Amino acid sequence: MGDFARLEAVDGGVFSVDINGVLIRGHFVRVDRPRLLEIAWGEAGNQAMPPGATRLRVTFEARAGKTRVELEHSGLVPVEAAKHAIGWPHFIERLGVAAAGGDAGPDPWKESPPGEGSAG
Repeated sequence: MGDFARLEAVDGGVFSVDINGVLIRGHFVRVDRPRLLEIAWGEAGNQAMPPGATRLRVTFEARAGKTRVELEHSGLVPVEAAKHAIGWPHFIERLGVAAAGGDAGPDPWKESPPGEGSAG
């Protein structure tokens, strides 16, 4: 998920990811290894969701030799919530492929993002 990342996974550390030209910026609010990541999340240049304006909470739970990952993204205005409701499942599915040892391949959204003629 992303073409570039600068991640300092400590409380207060930098969170910077470029996702197909979308510049996500924020910081790690809380890092509680191996159970929790909380990130202040936003987009550079987006007045509806500026850097650090929303909260992304990711929890990890060991279950029978596997890991359950739960993602909660709060503080999104309706237009951003609609976009993220499409985006998160797309990237979580790709993560599942990689986590199982597969190759998700190039992100099809890089060339054809949703809303620009893409079926996804």
